Amino acid sequence: MKKIITLFVTAGMLFTMASCTAQVDETADPVKETELETAENNNPGETEEEAGMRIPNPWSTFDTLDGAVESSGINLLIPDEFKSQVTAYRAIAGDMIEVRIALDGKEITVRATDVTADDISGDYNTYPVEFVQDIQDLSVAFRATDDSTVNVASWADETYSYCLISTEGISKALASDVVSSLIMENTNAY
Repeated sequence: MKKIITLFVTAGMLFTMASCTAQVDETADPVKETELETAENNNPGETEEEAGMRIPNPWSTFDTLDGAVESSGINLLIPDEFKSQVTAYRAIAGDMIEVRIALDGKEITVRATDVTADDISGDYNTYPVEFVQDIQDLSVAFRATDDSTVNVASWADETYSYCLISTEGISKALASDVVSSLIMENTNAY
């Protein structure tokens, strides 16, 4: 009787182990049927559930500065010397404006929003070089990877907070010139 019980228990264990092992079909397509494969999907291989959890991009792109100003409600002015080098106008509706400019083979981004104490650059890197310079009677905070370049500049007037961002870094002289031109253009407008 013990041998029969042992035989059944052993057979049951073998059956259980056999049903738990999965065979891998190496010729099968690794893309799951539930994954999105549409042109609108920015993350190929993302499931529909994951796509539904993404935060929508708040930025809208515009053909003109006027369109971005109207959308954002921020009256940013771009100095004439930079207008021909603008590569993009973007805005977050009712909140922030962004203008991208190609200078000396590098792209810089200029942002503005209502006055805030928050960092509006979106660049949360820690930079080894930080300094403050007075330009046009405003205090401008600079952050950089070294003593010869600038990656981020931030300042505020009575109406708006501004920043200049260059991920590649631009020369200190160019950064100061751009900030000075932006301050002159925007503070004289009010």
